[in-house]
Amino acid sequence: MNDMSMLFFVKHYMQITWLKHVPLLYKEYIAITVLIIIGTLLYYLFFRDIKIIKQGILLCLIILVAYFSSNIWLFFAISFILINIFCHPSMPAIEKLQQYAVLLPLLPINFIYRIPFPGEPEQLFTINYVRMLNLFILLPIFFDLVIKKKEKIIGSRLDEYVLTFFLFMFIINFRDTSFTNASRMGFYIFLDYFLLYFVISRSLREVGQFRKIFNSMGFIALILAIMAIFETFKHWHMYHALGGLMNIDLPRAYFYKVRLGWLRAAGPFIFAPPLGLFFCMMTGILIFLEYFSPKSKKYIFDLLILLLFYAMSCTISMGSLVSYMVLLAVFILIAARNAKMRLLKLTILVLAFIFSVYHPLIVSAVSGLKKIGSLDKKETEMVKSIKFRYNLSGMSLKLLKRTSLTGSSNYIDASELSEVRKYGGVLLNGKIDIANTYLMISFRFGTVGILLFLWIFIFILFKLYKIFTRESNEERSMLGKVLFSTILSYMVMLTTMGLATFTPIYLWYLVGLSAAYIATNNNMQAGLNL
Repeated sequence: MNDMSMLFFVKHYMQITWLKHVPLLYKEYIAITVLIIIGTLLYYLFFRDIKIIKQGILLCLIILVAYFSSNIWLFFAISFILINIFCHPSMPAIEKLQQYAVLLPLLPINFIYRIPFPGEPEQLFTINYVRMLNLFILLPIFFDLVIKKKEKIIGSRLDEYVLTFFLFMFIINFRDTSFTNASRMGFYIFLDYFLLYFVISRSLREVGQFRKIFNSMGFIALILAIMAIFETFKHWHMYHALGGLMNIDLPRAYFYKVRLGWLRAAGPFIFAPPLGLFFCMMTGILIFLEYFSPKSKKYIFDLLILLLFYAMSCTISMGSLVSYMVLLAVFILIAARNAKMRLLKLTILVLAFIFSVYHPLIVSAVSGLKKIGSLDKKETEMVKSIKFRYNLSGMSLKLLKRTSLTGSSNYIDASELSEVRKYGGVLLNGKIDIANTYLMISFRFGTVGILLFLWIFIFILFKLYKIFTRESNEERSMLGKVLFSTILSYMVMLTTMGLATFTPIYLWYLVGLSAAYIATNNNMQAGLNL
């Protein structure tokens, strides 16, 4: 099948004629539900795990409520009932975390509602989809760990470093805002990040538990991969109509980002780069699952990894591609010889596949290179992005010299950043898009903040390397290698994007997984010493 005939095939069979007269909102619901059902059936056929069917049913029910509740409070109320049915109190924490892993990227994080403060212009509390999940699933686990199991809030060096960074963020918030607003932002830090880190780091103590969590993450990754491919080839973003259903705070104008004629897949992540980073992270997780799977299942994981790469390419994000290559390169360097051979084979398979199929990444890369090497004044979006990032880095150094120690809360209005407006990168609200997480933290929290942030990951990488190089158990050693490779690739990707949508959530998710792995090793060493 040639390139054009394949493209015609995809467009023809994705076009469902009877849907033409159905409102967009219901089209979205039908499309998302069908894709969830397809992903659920595929994953169940692959692994024959009845829990996958239950998780698929929960996903379909939450989507149904989101599109037909017509009131955000009704959505939260019904979701609370559904989550308590599927995550009843007697269920082990690890199974609740499996449900959490599946539900987490289902809806946009901007599925949000601001609760007004009585008689005041400020809001009392802002609740979004992820905070809802944290309140309904993670908070009960947190209380169970602290009250019943007597888990300490600070139980390791890593806990100290993470808490120090969060406390510094909290204190800085009092610098130029009201006490109530700063306190509210501190509560958000606890609810959004620390709660996730604490529960994950304390709930996983065996490699088998990691495998269960990874299996659930692989399941939702399959669904989002199918969705990403659908979006690009259908030129239709999911969740677009959902934004206006209940005054949900979705930046709808950002949805239809097109690069060289191809729609950049975004799914519930709203923006393409965070979705690409998600697929990169999930690839590391699938590598671990594939490595210890039976021989009869290894080809399935090879196909899943291939599908995730293809879906990541549909985001047309060069940063994601670089992060992906870092993941593979680091893993190949530190993994065992047979793992190197499997990854080499997989890499060759990926390259052969993308060059044999008409794909937006290839079109974008070739066209972009042609534009760079020509005198054509009409620059591609990719070239403009490169120029903007180059000029942003130069102006950022000037700004950092002025606000070096503890940063500034109004850095976005600084004259140095205003100068880069002419190079692009301006959001719809007129503010500059700081396409670099490390710069954002440096501007907001200064040298102190960025050093505290970086030290967390330097410590994690050092501990992971120390553990997996000394670990005699092959499975635990491979888990450390996968976490090491994934975190390093994630850190590389943060140089090309800010902390948008789910990016900080999965950042602290990875930190929590690493903390659990380190704690598991420490407990084993303590047991051996006894």
